[in-house]
Amino acid sequence: MADLPWLEHGCSRCGIPLDALESAGGSICGDCIRRPPPFDATVAALDYVFPTTVLARRFKFNRSLASGAALADCMLRALGSNSERVAPAHALVPVPLHPTRQIQRIYNQAELLARDIARTLDIPLATNVLKRVRRTPAQSGLSARERSSNLRGAFRVRRPPPARVALVDDVMTTGSTVRECARALKQAGAETVVVWVAARAG
Repeated sequence: MADLPWLEHGCSRCGIPLDALESAGGSICGDCIRRPPPFDATVAALDYVFPTTVLARRFKFNRSLASGAALADCMLRALGSNSERVAPAHALVPVPLHPTRQIQRIYNQAELLARDIARTLDIPLATNVLKRVRRTPAQSGLSARERSSNLRGAFRVRRPPPARVALVDDVMTTGSTVRECARALKQAGAETVVVWVAARAG
């Protein structure tokens, strides 16, 4: 655990890694100042570099539950050390997979992470709030603009969300996925959406 690339300096809004000099000038990155995302804060445990990349890929594609448990432990540690960004959530909402993709992978990695965190923090897990209604091509290999366009309209809220939602996912790269999820949740009535991820790419 001590050797993992912990994300010590990140934008408080989107979680993108900042160097010490940047973070000294403020905790919000320039992109979030210019174009605030629809979510309100992000807590990311690890920088998405080796060996985080190996853990995340094993968990997502190779059914390594041990890797997932390690990532959940990292998230809990990060949540504990970022209490100022972690307003009490009424529910944890995992980013959903399309049903056909979940059949291929056997499980939704975001949901397994959320289950571990919900159990430890005693927060309700809401797997029936958000649904992926459109199967989209894999995000890997797409540009930021293509990722955003790829996910437009991909998520739908099935029932009214609580006022304060923690949206859980494994890895945040460009943020397109959590943006679309947060936008849908806010349009459906959520007042605050915070993003909790195991890793954030720079």
